[in-house]
Amino acid sequence: MFDYSQFTLYAVMKGNKPDFHQSMSLDKSRELYKPLLEKMKKNEFARIPARISDKARLRFNTEPSWTKLSSNRESVDSSIASLIAALREAAPGQKECDIAIEKLRRNIRELDSSGMNLMNQTLSTRADHSFKTYREIMHSTINEIADKIDPLRVTGKCEAESLGHRVTAFSAYFVPLIDNTIGAVSVTNGRVQSNLLSQTKTVCECGLQMLFAVKEAGGNAKNTSSHADIDEAGECLKEAINDLSHTLQTTSPGAAHVPVVVDSISKSIGRMDERYSFSGDLIDPSLSFVDYQTRMVNILREINRIAQEIVSYIQLNYFILFVSC
Repeated sequence: MFDYSQFTLYAVMKGNKPDFHQSMSLDKSRELYKPLLEKMKKNEFARIPARISDKARLRFNTEPSWTKLSSNRESVDSSIASLIAALREAAPGQKECDIAIEKLRRNIRELDSSGMNLMNQTLSTRADHSFKTYREIMHSTINEIADKIDPLRVTGKCEAESLGHRVTAFSAYFVPLIDNTIGAVSVTNGRVQSNLLSQTKTVCECGLQMLFAVKEAGGNAKNTSSHADIDEAGECLKEAINDLSHTLQTTSPGAAHVPVVVDSISKSIGRMDERYSFSGDLIDPSLSFVDYQTRMVNILREINRIAQEIVSYIQLNYFILFVSC
């Protein structure tokens, strides 16, 4: 039991503040208040039972409902979060998005590994196709990806039932793109290698951003906050594809054969510096000087013809590049 002196009952408002001048003075209030406290401390006063009904006593001893709700709040919050996550995972196209994202991540890591091998000069040459063939396949693949950007963009915004199909069709072209990029890099040299690797990686990263955006939107027309992310990712991917396409168009397929030609000429110069005896394997005693002279003339004519074709091809490519710019 608590006892308080209620001096505020004699307060009078004076403006915005209470005034207690009408209350009893401190000395007189102590004379009245102290005996009351002494009486309350006596045993006979304390042994008087409180007049509380059994119903009120039961209600007082029972735990209120709000305390139960408060103690179970964490479990309720956890259950709601689990339910939301389950609903999101069960939404159409979410599983396909997760599979496509994981696959594209592996492909990007494969590109990074090829880049490291290229820097360490340990990238093995792939003789499956020529550089021209690799380039044509890459160009065809990025065109297919570009054609599927806008349909995927629309599906990610408002066509949840078609999201899985669109995502699967969209992501299927990144595997051949990366595979042929690595093949093209392995049979060419110079700056073309780094350009192809970096620009292909940019295309893949923009494609990954596109997949994340459509997964978040989920084909929900009311999820307008994610629609801007889809548009931004789509424009980024289109720009990256245009850059890679320009590089493929301006890259000469003959550049891949330049190292072979240079190596062949270097070996020929080295052989000219060597001295061979007439009894060596490189000398055929049955051939006369005129025979060797005829062979040399024919070979020189063929070299001259090929050199003229190379010059004409280079001039034509530069003219096409100048007109396109």
